[in-house]
Amino acid sequence: MPDTPKLLIQDVTCRFGSTLALARTSLQVRPGEFIAIVGPSGCGKSTLMNVVAGLQRPTEGRVLLDGTDVTGHTGHVGYMFQKDLLVPWRTVTGNIVLGAALTRRATRTDRAEARELAGRYGLGDFVDHFPHALSGGMRQRVALMRTLAFHRDILLLDEPFGALDSQTRFEMQQWLLQVWADSERTVLFITHDVDEAVFLADRVVVMSARPGRISASHQVDLPRPRTLDTVTSPEFTDLKRQVLSALYAARDESGQEVARA
Repeated sequence: MPDTPKLLIQDVTCRFGSTLALARTSLQVRPGEFIAIVGPSGCGKSTLMNVVAGLQRPTEGRVLLDGTDVTGHTGHVGYMFQKDLLVPWRTVTGNIVLGAALTRRATRTDRAEARELAGRYGLGDFVDHFPHALSGGMRQRVALMRTLAFHRDILLLDEPFGALDSQTRFEMQQWLLQVWADSERTVLFITHDVDEAVFLADRVVVMSARPGRISASHQVDLPRPRTLDTVTSPEFTDLKRQVLSALYAARDESGQEVARA
C-alpha cells in the first residue's frame, strides 16, 4: 500500500464540559487499510469515529483526508452503526438508495446499482422485501450496502455485528472481508471482540480507558483470505494474546471489563 496516509488523525482531543473524553490521539491510516479499534467501554472509540465523520468537532487537533483538512465537515465518509436503522416502510432497494433520496433524488441508475449490489452479495431475491421479513444478518447486509452506496473511500463501522449470534457473526465477518476486497475501501472498525478484531484487520489499535488514547498498535500479518482455519492457528492465538495483554494493561483501576474474548 502507498506510504501517503489516506486518513490522518492529528493530535485530536475532545472535551465535554470539564470532562476529557479523548486525550491527545494521532493515527495514520493507509489507503485500503482495514483498522480495527478495541478498548474499554466509554474510552472514546465512538467519539473518535464521530470526529473523523465530522459529527463532533474536536477541542484540539485536526483530521486530514488525502491531505485536505476535513475537521468538522461531514459527507466525506460512509458511517454504519451497530443498529441497522433500516426504514421499515422502504424495501431493501429503497433502503440502499436512502442516502441518494435524502441528499437529492434517487434515480433509476441508483436503483439499478442497489439491485446489482443486492444481487452480488446474496440478497438478489429480497430486493422488494421490507425489513421485517429479513433476518438480523440480512438487515446488516442491507445497512452496509446502503453505506457502500454513498461512494465514499472511507467506511466507519461502529460495532456493526455486536447484536448477532456467533454463527451469523462469523458469516458476516467473512462476507465483510469479501466486500472490502471487492470495493478496495479504507475501513475503521470498532469492536469489543478481540477475535473479531484480529480476524478482520490489517492492524489492531488498542485504546486506553477514559480519557481515551491509543496505547498500542498490533500489525496483523495473517494471510488472506482468512478462513475458519485462521482462528485456530497458533499465529492467531499469539496475536490475540498480545492484544488482550494490551487491553488489560489499559484497564482502569476499577477493573472494568474491557473485551469479550
